[in-house]
Amino acid sequence: MSATLERNILQAISDFDGVREAITKNGVEVPHGTDTKEYRELVNAACKTQYKEGKAAGQTAGYETGYEEGHTAGYEEGKAIADKFPYLNTATVGSWAYFFYANSRTDLLKKIDTSNGVQFANFMYGATYITEIPSNINFDKGMEFTAAFRGSGITKLPNINAKIIGASNMCYGCTSLTTVVGLDLSGGGTMANAFNGCTKLTYIHKLVLPPSTNLCTNMFNNCSKLMRVIAEGKIKVNTNTFKINYSNDLTVESMMSFINAFEDNTGGTTYTVYFGTTNIKKLSAEQRQIAADKNINLG
Repeated sequence: MSATLERNILQAISDFDGVREAITKNGVEVPHGTDTKEYRELVNAACKTQYKEGKAAGQTAGYETGYEEGHTAGYEEGKAIADKFPYLNTATVGSWAYFFYANSRTDLLKKIDTSNGVQFANFMYGATYITEIPSNINFDKGMEFTAAFRGSGITKLPNINAKIIGASNMCYGCTSLTTVVGLDLSGGGTMANAFNGCTKLTYIHKLVLPPSTNLCTNMFNNCSKLMRVIAEGKIKVNTNTFKINYSNDLTVESMMSFINAFEDNTGGTTYTVYFGTTNIKKLSAEQRQIAADKNINLG
C-alpha cells in the first residue's frame, strides 16, 4: 500500500469519526456498524434537529426582544404625540361608552371634556392601570353607568351628582377601590353587583338609595372591609336579599342611616335586611325596635 493511499484512508476514517461525533451531538444516534452510505440521511436528520431548535430559540429571543423594544418604543412614541395634544374639544359628546375600555392612558383621560356626557356604560371597563379619575372628568349629567369602572384600577370614585338610572356592575371587581365620595342611585334601574368584589372598599360617604331593594341584588357582595356607608333618601324593602353583612366593621351610624331610610312596611310582608350578627349587636334595643316597628327584620 502506497503512503498516499494509506494517508487518504486514515483521513477518511478520521473524517467519518468527526461526522459521527457531530451527528451525535445534535441528538441523532449513530448505531455501531452503520454503513457509510447511510450517513447522508443521518446528517439530514441532524440538520433538521438543529434547524428546529435554532429556529425556536431564535423566534423566542426575537419575540422577547422585539416585544420589549416595540412596546417601550410604542409607548414613548404615543406619549410624545399625546403630550402635544391640546385639551380635546369634546364638550358636545354625549356618549362615552367604551371610550377607555381596557386603556392605560391616563394622560389622554386628562384632556377630555365629559361635561355633557350621558352614557358612560363600560367607560373604563378593564382599565387596570388607571388608578385615579382626574378632576376634569365630569359625570354630573350621566345616567347610564353599567360596568362603567368594572375591573379598573381606581382607588377613589368622586362625587357623582347625577341621578343614575343604571349602575349594574358599576364597580364590579374594583379591588383597589377604597372610597366612594358620593353616589345618587335614586333614578331607578338595576344596581345589581354595583360594588361586588370591591374587597378594599371602606367608605361610602353618601349613598342616595334606589327606590327598592329588589334593584340591589348582590350590591355589596364580598365588600369585606366596608365600615362607613351613609344612606340617604328612602328605599322600599321588598326582598330578603338586601345584604351588607360581608364586613363585621359597620358603624352604628351606617346601619341607622339605612334603618331610617327604610319605608314603613306595616301591614305588608315582613322582609329581612342583613347587617350580620356581629354588627347588629352594636345596635341598642331601641335602635333595633325602629326597624321592627317598620315590619322589617334585621339579620
